[in-house]
Amino acid sequence: DNTREPLLMTPAQSQNISGLNTCTCMLVNTDLRRLFLLDLDNLHGSGCPSIKNIKWVRETFSAIKYGPQDLMYSAYNHHYTQNFAEFEIAFAWSPAVLRPATGPDGADHALIADGQSFLNPPGLPNRIDEGVIGSGDHIFTSLAHQFKERGITGHLIVRDTATLSKRLQKTANGCIYSLNEQRCLRHEHLNGVIAPSQNNCSRPSNKRNN
Repeated sequence: DNTREPLLMTPAQSQNISGLNTCTCMLVNTDLRRLFLLDLDNLHGSGCPSIKNIKWVRETFSAIKYGPQDLMYSAYNHHYTQNFAEFEIAFAWSPAVLRPATGPDGADHALIADGQSFLNPPGLPNRIDEGVIGSGDHIFTSLAHQFKERGITGHLIVRDTATLSKRLQKTANGCIYSLNEQRCLRHEHLNGVIAPSQNNCSRPSNKRNN
């Protein structure tokens, strides 16, 4: 049976919908503590992005609501980034904590280290409720798995489906938001609303399970 019962949103959640393309899975919830880990090289689609590309990613990303308890870390490989682009990145992503990195996968490793620092040993209360990985790179598969093992919902934000690792896609138990398509690839939109913090992000739509 492919029929899904729609879930009702609170008035506050309804007000946060900015349009039909906004993923209702990712609405801000002031009771949640979310950790954002953004691989900017991956989201920009380049280690040396244009100003136009930087602005497009940031503006499109704004559909993802940011709450008062949320923390955001962003990393990029500044060895391959032009100076003017670095200034634009810093301006666009403020107040996120920026991690300029060097070397192969330097930005990825910096973010993974940040993510792991928020994972408490098993048996202790989690410091975060949800993790949001801004990348489709397979290198984050292990971190997504650690989120899931600790009972933390792990969302993904990707530039497009071409940049989404199949391994990471299968491991993540939350939403998969495509910046290019401006929608969640895993869940329905307004006709079958998934409300945040209702333990529904692990239940994919039967219409999109590829």
